[in-house]
Amino acid sequence: MPLPGLELLFQSVTNVLRNSDDALVPVIHWKIISNGFKCVGKGEQANGQKSEVLPAGWNNVENGYVLRYIQMETNKYFLLKVMKVDEALMVNFTREVDEKTANTTFKTSDYSTGNLQDYHGAFTNLEEFVRKLKWEILDEFLPTQKIPERQERFVPRSSLLEEDPLRLGGHGGPSRSSTSGYQQPEWMDPEGPFSVGHGDLDPLGRMGGGMLMDPRRSGPSFGMDPSSGLPARLPRGAIPPGARFDPFGPPGARPSPDPDHMRPPDYDDMFM
Repeated sequence: MPLPGLELLFQSVTNVLRNSDDALVPVIHWKIISNGFKCVGKGEQANGQKSEVLPAGWNNVENGYVLRYIQMETNKYFLLKVMKVDEALMVNFTREVDEKTANTTFKTSDYSTGNLQDYHGAFTNLEEFVRKLKWEILDEFLPTQKIPERQERFVPRSSLLEEDPLRLGGHGGPSRSSTSGYQQPEWMDPEGPFSVGHGDLDPLGRMGGGMLMDPRRSGPSFGMDPSSGLPARLPRGAIPPGARFDPFGPPGARPSPDPDHMRPPDYDDMFM
């Protein structure tokens, strides 16, 4: 676990260290500074210059240490109190604005060897000590990165239409043109060898060859008005172009011309 800057900080205070407890306080200070804080002096009312170094006289008080910090991102002040309790150090870190406090306890002999001159020989289980500081003290106050909520995959409506073979404009159906309306796909040829089954995708036969009708194989010619030629019966345009249509009229009436207007030969022959 990289601890950049800690060795340099420790070496800068070796001349004032008195005991194993003193050796652990610079580590606590370093971890706080490394997470976006600056020290503003010692004591509860300290309000000095923002600095990364320990203030002069930081360990002059017996049985405890009091340092004041400012969180640079929030501009809020914090008070660090490290108190000696038997063979342990009790650490309290309080945000002054709302008095929110986080605390933890370290047994000094678990982390400090008593070597006050050599950084490499001064500590034991140093990485564990630093992790515990982070988890139990600093994580209570550090801004948390917002984790984006799980977003369901957004599928544009146009994509859904393209994937739907039963919709005009989808795969298996005609495509839409912004300038010329619907364009006929290649399988529109009813005589094409690969057109078998494609009519099922358009059951109404809107583009030809549906399951219900095929206006190009029966009924009036596609594009013509089936109601034409039926005056006084149906208004023009009443029958959709290409629809199958059987002319009809009042009972007894026959469409003109009447296909039965002439009797077949030998009509009166009962043996015909």
